Amino acid sequence: GGRIRGFVSGTAARVVTDGGSEQTGVGVDAMAYSARASLQFKVRQGTDVQLFGFYRAPQKTEDGRVSGFGISSLGLSQKISNALQLSARVNDLFSTSRFAFTSDRNGATVTGVRDPQIQQLSATLTYSFGSGRTRTPRPTEQSGTEGGFGL
Repeated sequence: GGRIRGFVSGTAARVVTDGGSEQTGVGVDAMAYSARASLQFKVRQGTDVQLFGFYRAPQKTEDGRVSGFGISSLGLSQKISNALQLSARVNDLFSTSRFAFTSDRNGATVTGVRDPQIQQLSATLTYSFGSGRTRTPRPTEQSGTEGGFGL
């Protein structure tokens, strides 16, 4: 593999719901968009850095609107020895996971903000037991019985 790997993808979907009569007006016909990307850099032998990002565009809902939001993470992995590896990750790197919403139902407007507060730092130390070599299976002896139960 090369020093840089990654992907970029996106989705576009038409959202159509019909939850009532013409009098209630509950329903939506809107487009929803999102995108994600990931890049992994091999800084040097045994050291990798990964950057991930996700974005969802603002979206019309049945009775209002939801703002756009994004989430990003940054990870670092360092191989210390053949059996030992240290990894660290920061989630919601820029604290952008919060989003606002507006809902208008029966003449009452509700506005709010959802903040999942998922910003965190984590570290993992991994030790692999054993040699890590693939063993060649030993050939099995045939018992000579039908069905292979060897009774």
